[in-house]
Amino acid sequence: MAAYQHEGTCMHEYTSTVRVWGLTCPGFPEEVSRARRWTRDILHGSPWAEDAELIVSELSANAILHTASGHESGSFHLALAV
Repeated sequence: MAAYQHEGTCMHEYTSTVRVWGLTCPGFPEEVSRARRWTRDILHGSPWAEDAELIVSELSANAILHTASGHESGSFHLALAV
C-alpha cells in the first residue's frame, strides 16, 4: 500500500482529499492577468504559488493565441487541483 509524505502529513494514494477550483474566462488577452490573479489567490502562501502562476499565465496565453479560445465568442477553462 503506497502512501505519500509531505510536510508532516501522510496521504494514502487512493483516499487523499483533493480540492478543485474552476474558472472560465472569455478568450481575451486581458483575461490572462485575471487567470494569474485567481491562481495566486487560491495558492496564497503555498510554495507552489509562483510556479503555478507562471504556468497558468503561459497556458492561458497559448490557448488564446493558438486555439479557437481566442476567436470571437471563444473562452478557456482552468482547473486547479490541490
